[in-house]
Amino acid sequence: MVADIDNMSGSPEERLRKFAQRIVQILVQPDTVALFRVIISEAEHHPQVPINFLQYVKIPLMQSLTKLLSEFTFDEDVIKKADVAAEVFFGILKERVLWPLLLKLKVHFSEDELESIADESVSGLMHWVRR
Repeated sequence: MVADIDNMSGSPEERLRKFAQRIVQILVQPDTVALFRVIISEAEHHPQVPINFLQYVKIPLMQSLTKLLSEFTFDEDVIKKADVAAEVFFGILKERVLWPLLLKLKVHFSEDELESIADESVSGLMHWVRR
């Protein structure tokens, strides 16, 4: 189950770190990788499959993350771009975890690697929003 970022305790940055750690754990699950493969392969013949994924998984995750980012004390322009910041965050995770698994470039991540990737996603996001 996807982490419920709205109900996590801690500061916004602590919640973001917990969320990142949970997301990388979900992304490396064989069922998750298989689901993404099905979504990609069936999209052309069954367009409702990716629409359902967007509606029930991606959009709610992005909304929760955008809401969390609005809790940070950033410049007002950053808050207006919280949706872009959320895309940056998930982009780092997808590039580092999901794509290597989908393309079978990597079949296993150690716990240390996953923790590092989660931390890097948060650091990358913090760098982006503080620039």
